[in-house]
Amino acid sequence: MGTATLLTLERFLALPEDDCRHELDEGVLIVSPPSGDTHGGLCSQVNHVLRNAFKHQRKYRVVSDCGFILTENPFTVRAPDVAVVKRARSAQKGQNPYMKGAPELAIEVLSPSDTASNIRKKVRQYLKAGALSVWVLDPDTQEVEVHQADGTVRIHASAGTLRAPELSPELAVAVAELFAD
Repeated sequence: MGTATLLTLERFLALPEDDCRHELDEGVLIVSPPSGDTHGGLCSQVNHVLRNAFKHQRKYRVVSDCGFILTENPFTVRAPDVAVVKRARSAQKGQNPYMKGAPELAIEVLSPSDTASNIRKKVRQYLKAGALSVWVLDPDTQEVEVHQADGTVRIHASAGTLRAPELSPELAVAVAELFAD
């Protein structure tokens, strides 16, 4: 059995452009095909709803498909479908196009190619790297699984309301609105 060659951040950044999503999982390259219509539409809707929810608050930005360096030795670079980050953090520029650390809120939309173990691993990685919350949206059940930094997990049905007091005490997002496309 051979040994996997772990990619450095430099080699990862030098990968040729293609239509796939690339992430690093503890130095191992993960390549995913482009999103399908359902997944892409749902990501756009979540982005739109959160932009509206945060539009009067200058403290946070909503971003999509943005890379975050979660660990450095070996490198883990994840790109949640949608993320909420502190505006001051996202303004930091440098040679590296990715933000260090997890977003304050990471959102993953399940797609047919996702496995439960891979999603659990991503959630753990985000939280361990400093995310305050991780939302996992299931387009089939129209439920949102909310993972908090303190270890609590709650499932919100389509009739529920998501709150994120760790980001904004007044934030309230109807789950049904996230899935309204």
